[in-house]
Amino acid sequence: PLNCEAAWLRVGRGGDGGALFDEAGRLLAHAVACFETLLGRIATALASTLSAELDEVLSDYARFKRDAALVDFDDLLQGARAVVRDDEGVRRSVSDRFRFILVDEFQDTDGVQAELIFRLTAEDSAPDWHEGVQRPGALFLVGDPKQSIHAFRGADPSCYEAAKRILLRRWPDSVVELSLI
Repeated sequence: PLNCEAAWLRVGRGGDGGALFDEAGRLLAHAVACFETLLGRIATALASTLSAELDEVLSDYARFKRDAALVDFDDLLQGARAVVRDDEGVRRSVSDRFRFILVDEFQDTDGVQAELIFRLTAEDSAPDWHEGVQRPGALFLVGDPKQSIHAFRGADPSCYEAAKRILLRRWPDSVVELSLI
């Protein structure tokens, strides 16, 4: 292996090659730190520029959908959540119609879907859906957060954990954990 310090000592020829080696090490460390700072600043500027461009693209897409009278899946979810959250009559009507809700693969839901499900199975309309009181037996969830594979489309395993906490708060024995062992 190459011994850099020995090479510096030979270059020093009677001088203090060790001091030169140490100084080179300090200068290299400073250059690396400056380079990392530069990369960080470039990344920040790039992210900011990209974010602004994406905001414009998303705004254009929303305008296009509105002008063409189109909605996508996310629009449907957000619209359903908004009407269930903001109109107690609608929430109660849908809740009365669908008295029991079973959700399989709950680990693959997102925050909008979880809110919609919890609002529809609540006894009342709490401002914060986490604080709502679920009707006994109205909600049955099946899921395993270790199997969440749909993050690419917005699935959030933390929704699973939040749902579990909400249900355990009211019914401490409501969670059944299954295992092969």
